[in-house]
Amino acid sequence: MRRRRFLIWASSIFLTGLQFTLSGAGQASDFRRMPVGDNQLAPLGLTEFCYRKPQRCAKANELKQIPFEAVRAEVDQVNREENHNITPRADPTVEPPWNDEAIIGDCEEFALTKRSRLLDLGYPPSALLLAVGIAPRQEGHIVLVVVSDQGDFVLDNLEEEIIRWDTLPYHWIKRSTPKDPQFWQAIRPRNAVPSAGAKVCKQYSYLAYPTTSGSTGGDRQAYFRDCVAKDGNVPKPTPAKLQMQSLRTD
Repeated sequence: MRRRRFLIWASSIFLTGLQFTLSGAGQASDFRRMPVGDNQLAPLGLTEFCYRKPQRCAKANELKQIPFEAVRAEVDQVNREENHNITPRADPTVEPPWNDEAIIGDCEEFALTKRSRLLDLGYPPSALLLAVGIAPRQEGHIVLVVVSDQGDFVLDNLEEEIIRWDTLPYHWIKRSTPKDPQFWQAIRPRNAVPSAGAKVCKQYSYLAYPTTSGSTGGDRQAYFRDCVAKDGNVPKPTPAKLQMQSLRTD
């Protein structure tokens, strides 16, 4: 996702009228799930994609979550395979249409291809959402989010493993709704975890498990959970630990 497209998305006006109610009344207070708010416009690239492939953008007949532990291995395999099957594309002069059968593509191609593959495997569309955030380099980024009974997990082309949304270093902007992929909502800042502790834990988790081709998001996620449980009161990872992790992942 390129910065110029993010600027277009960020400047879109809020929609008025009816807001969509997501399954789970306590979602906004559950830090495992993305808290959502006002309705927003879908990315233009997705709208054009849905016009070309309406079968991929059908409304959900019912709202379902997936049993995470039962399907984790399969979802993780899809994420890994498509991360390797699709070659990242350099900045194009003219932005091509979004595609879910990509060999070369941007983050939206990774996300759409993974979503379509999981749809073909029988996963419910209400559990396969698209989300937009700002990556650390201040670029817009789009990922696939799987809604499960254990929280919202992200399939990211920058991560080898699926990882829960709140352990990623993104500033989240908006996501599609379970009812209809063409209707989107803002992602609100969450307040379930003390902000100071959460910031420390996120920083420490990436110190302990840096993002590299061999790093494991699962270990980083487990570290983050344990750190949050202690409200960030954990020792800062030492260079020795970083060296140990490097040796483990080589």
